[in-house]
Amino acid sequence: MLVEEVVDTTRKQLAVGDLDYTTLTAGSDAETAIWAAVHQYRITNQTGLIVVRQAQKLRRWQTLIDWAGKLRAMPGQYLLFVAGEPDFPYVGDAKRGTLKPHVELIKNKGRIVRCAMPNETDAVAWVRRRAPLLDERTATYLLTRAGGSLVTAGNVAAKLALFTNVTVTQATIDLLIDEHPGQSFVDALLHDDKPAAMCIAGGVDRSERGRIIALLDSRLDLLGQLWNTVRAGQGLRDVVGVNPFLARLYLPIAKHYNPQRCAYLRRLLAVVDDAHRSGADEGVMEALVALF
Repeated sequence: MLVEEVVDTTRKQLAVGDLDYTTLTAGSDAETAIWAAVHQYRITNQTGLIVVRQAQKLRRWQTLIDWAGKLRAMPGQYLLFVAGEPDFPYVGDAKRGTLKPHVELIKNKGRIVRCAMPNETDAVAWVRRRAPLLDERTATYLLTRAGGSLVTAGNVAAKLALFTNVTVTQATIDLLIDEHPGQSFVDALLHDDKPAAMCIAGGVDRSERGRIIALLDSRLDLLGQLWNTVRAGQGLRDVVGVNPFLARLYLPIAKHYNPQRCAYLRRLLAVVDDAHRSGADEGVMEALVALF
């Protein structure tokens, strides 16, 4: 979501119209077609923007060097690469900080934006920009209920932004979050609210079961890590390497997830997953709730 916000902001700042905006995807669109679009001279005086997604899949970067040498002859043409790599591509050891030549070229000729999960303060500010009705407390609560997911929080914030002069409470956020049954089911189950989990279980689509099982498995990893924090007598400030909103949501219940229980629950998830993959439909999620 942060990446798309950068793309949208860039397009807005350049005031690019629909007819002058081109989006291509490396790996789906032929690379020859991508570079041909980049080198195409503009026949209007309007600003143009070409966005190339999955740019890490491009190979003919020498073509970019050629294009950069013709910038004076191509006024008003802008190029934006969107890469899905976890970090900048380096030559050799990343610790030496030597960027690959095409990335160094982009850095020198334009600008590089690195999108990463923001810290808690920045995440709260980001949500409040999207939904001005939220104060700091309710914005923090939204992010906590969303498990730190900016996609989920952004969707809820977009709905709240449609209203004016409305008091947003935690109950309001709960109602909007509950439109996502998978996340609600996982939260209810892990917080040992079996009646709520059982109510949601009946409405879980078959297409969502696999995602729920995978999410539960990842949450068990998190709870195991937080259990070690609780066992050591530490608190939220001592948690390292965990999304702060997830830590806030799950630290209070981590004491119930010792290694023995986590091992049992992983075996249970394996059985449920096998039943799901074998085509079982009736009572799969209900059985998971009963045996959890």
